[in-house]
Amino acid sequence: YPLDGVLEVTDPQGKSLARIDDVGSVRDPVLSFSPPADGAYRIAVSDLYQHGGPRHVYRLRATQVKPDFAVTADNQAFVLAVGKPTEITLSIARPGGFAEEVVFRATGLPDFVTASPVTSAATGDSAKTVKLVLTATGGPYSGAIRVVGTATGESKRSRTATAALPGRVARTSDLW
Repeated sequence: YPLDGVLEVTDPQGKSLARIDDVGSVRDPVLSFSPPADGAYRIAVSDLYQHGGPRHVYRLRATQVKPDFAVTADNQAFVLAVGKPTEITLSIARPGGFAEEVVFRATGLPDFVTASPVTSAATGDSAKTVKLVLTATGGPYSGAIRVVGTATGESKRSRTATAALPGRVARTSDLW
């Protein structure tokens, strides 16, 4: 559809409190908004270029953000050399104020590759980024592995790290 959507939240007097266009290669705008106080607010959807017509359609979905986490690996492929540790940098997003420790483990590793679990604390620097270190004592091997994060708190929620595929919008959870 030709709509280049823009979302805007205004207060009862029409004052703009938040506004966002699409971000990166994703054409749909996504806005997280926390009202400063109880009251009535307006969500407006418009076209960035003020165009309109029967094909300029949209579906607005407003939901309460629940605490969760997502993890992204810095690359989709890695090369390990015997005796030389390789780091996988993991970026952790914590929407909705997710405040639990998360332990990350590599799965699917061959017997001669080790990776000690790494913990992302609920707050501080490791709440946003951690490094999982892989060490090889032999080889060769070519195959997919996964990095899985499991919350240690009440939720016991698990998420698998994804990485961008070069030249594509798609992401993969199979790291190579």
